[in-house]
Amino acid sequence: MRVLMLTTSYPTFPGDFRGGFVEDLAQGLASIGHEVQVLVPHPGGDAQESESSAGVTVERVRSPRLLGHGTSAFGELGVLNSLAKNPGRAAEIALALAALARRALEAAASCDLVITHWLVPGGVIGAALSHVRGIPHIAIEHGGGARVLSRMPGRSLALGFILSGSTAVQLVSQQLKEQLARAVPSSRDRLEALSLVFPAPLPGEPPAQSARPYMPPPRILFVGRLIEDKGIETLLAALGHLRHARLTVVGDGPQRMLAETTSQESELSSRVTLTGLVPRPDMDAIYRAHDILVIPSLAGPFDEGGRSGASGEGVPRVLLEGMAAGLVPVCSKVGGMPEVIRDGENGLLFPPGDSDALARCLRSLANNPKLCARLAARARRDATRYTLPSLLKLLDNRLRGEGIELRLARPVR
Repeated sequence: MRVLMLTTSYPTFPGDFRGGFVEDLAQGLASIGHEVQVLVPHPGGDAQESESSAGVTVERVRSPRLLGHGTSAFGELGVLNSLAKNPGRAAEIALALAALARRALEAAASCDLVITHWLVPGGVIGAALSHVRGIPHIAIEHGGGARVLSRMPGRSLALGFILSGSTAVQLVSQQLKEQLARAVPSSRDRLEALSLVFPAPLPGEPPAQSARPYMPPPRILFVGRLIEDKGIETLLAALGHLRHARLTVVGDGPQRMLAETTSQESELSSRVTLTGLVPRPDMDAIYRAHDILVIPSLAGPFDEGGRSGASGEGVPRVLLEGMAAGLVPVCSKVGGMPEVIRDGENGLLFPPGDSDALARCLRSLANNPKLCARLAARARRDATRYTLPSLLKLLDNRLRGEGIELRLARPVR
């Protein structure tokens, strides 16, 4: 099957965290024999315009000349954060999306199926392609698009249009489904909560739990973009309450300088290591060299007490990768993470932005090796539920259940 995949986020270099879950799905579909063509707006800079590997072709669509052929609005901060900081970029983003839609219309003529990521704008474009080209469309929502859609004027009409041109509309967590259904009640029966995130395969088994030094100092890991929404300040403040714990920060972004400054001013510099971006193949060794994975993301607009300008969380891939590697996950009660982590059973949860509560979680782990071993073993076992083969099987079942074979023979309008 020839699959056209539309997204606004896709990795541009080794270690790039943006859209890694989209890349995983594209490569997964290619691994079972599909031809996958990915279209994504060009992020500007020196990113390659096209690349091909193992059945996946990626084309970064250039913007109109007046934008310099690319737009950084789809870069490090992401579209939502970029707009929040500079609403004047709306016109720039609109032109880039128009170029993406035009190229998608051309590419769809030779494809059998369209998969889009984020309901806005991808789902809208995909539904239009389905109506015009007569090909099936699956819309996948990771969080940001649903938050935009639930607050935009005419959301019922917009979501109705997406549903009318979609074989399936799938959201990565039950929380997203409930919030979107609450905003547009008539859509509830057509929305599906489905885990579309899975850990990268990790070779071998982790070290035996009894042999891992869970006594102080614990080895703590943070992996992600260094932007305000990821809560790195909360983590550094919590670390200040622990006397010996060591922290490794993997990632880069606008708050890296803040993290470095905070570490130096609070005398944490000897216990904090900032690695910058790390290529994905090298992450296995980093996971296995640590005991605890902390995801301190701040509350988004769908979370209790969340900020309207925050991007929020779905189900981070690094959460599942850390669980699969045998780390104890310590996460804020944000997005879909509480659907994966059961407090005290396979990890620990704390209120977003509460550095004191996070410090208590970390201290309890540092002082209780048996608790660490139990939580890590259960987390690793639970991570096996989230695998690429199971995801692809679910997608294939969905396609067959909707009679997609008949739709493939439908003439182009």
